[in-house]
Amino acid sequence: MSDISVDIAVKNPPLAPWLQTQLESLLAQRGHAWLLSGPSGLGQFELALALARTWLCEQPTPKGACGHCG
Repeated sequence: MSDISVDIAVKNPPLAPWLQTQLESLLAQRGHAWLLSGPSGLGQFELALALARTWLCEQPTPKGACGHCG
């Protein structure tokens, strides 16, 4: 992998398939607050980070953050 690919993978680690679906759904219906809850280990923290990265991204895509901005 090139350094750029590694950098993007570190900034935007891949989400589990069920979390990617939730991310896309939440991005389509942005609200003022979200409560992410469930049993430990299902990925709430990773989903919250992906949402934050996307909302702060300069060029977000429907699937999440671009991975190039910081």
